[in-house]
Amino acid sequence: MSNTNNKFLFDLNKFDEPDEPEIEEVLIEEEIEPPPPTFSEDELEAAKAVAFTKGKSEGIQEERAKREQELTDILGAISENFSTIFASEVYREKAYEQEAIKLALQIVELLAPVLQDKLGDEALKETIVSSILAQTKQSEIIIEVAESVKDEITVLLEKLSEQNENSPRFKVKGRDDLTSGSCELSWKDGGMVRNPLKTAADIQNALMELLNDTKETVPSSANNDINNKTDSNDTVPLAETPQPETGDNHD
Repeated sequence: MSNTNNKFLFDLNKFDEPDEPEIEEVLIEEEIEPPPPTFSEDELEAAKAVAFTKGKSEGIQEERAKREQELTDILGAISENFSTIFASEVYREKAYEQEAIKLALQIVELLAPVLQDKLGDEALKETIVSSILAQTKQSEIIIEVAESVKDEITVLLEKLSEQNENSPRFKVKGRDDLTSGSCELSWKDGGMVRNPLKTAADIQNALMELLNDTKETVPSSANNDINNKTDSNDTVPLAETPQPETGDNHD
């Protein structure tokens, strides 16, 4: 028998399906949850006490922090209020100072002319007489007064010389540039000047300087308030301040 006749013989060819590879069985161990922890009553009580103590401590700290923050806020508000109070107090003091100075300025401005009209001549005579009596060692004193009172002063000094043997010699001169109540006395190495208008002007200038100083020391916001109040008040305007005369001697 030839080979062609044997090609389908089952003893030589195997027609079964190929065998599948063997797969190793991998045992996957199932995770087993551990049993829940168990605690004794003592352990539970201890844990409860610890939790209570911790919660209480945290609550106290939280409340303390809250109070500290509230205290900080209150102190900040108090500080701001004190700043306002102090500024208001400075304003109040300076406002009173300014009102007092303004009142003094008005008094000087109103009373100076009145006093000069009513008492100027008498004050002039007293000034001249007291100056002459204080300079008895002088050989001669030159008295310069307004032309309108020259004769009256001359008569006064003549009577003074008759009553006082030690009275120095005097010479009275009239000047048109001197106002009523003004005089200039001169002697060797000295002299005296009386000028009521200049004295009043000096007082007014000094008061104005004080008034300006009080404005400079007031806080800016308060200063604005003072200026506004000053503008709203009805005040008597100051008279024009006469220019001081040049000279080295003043009464």
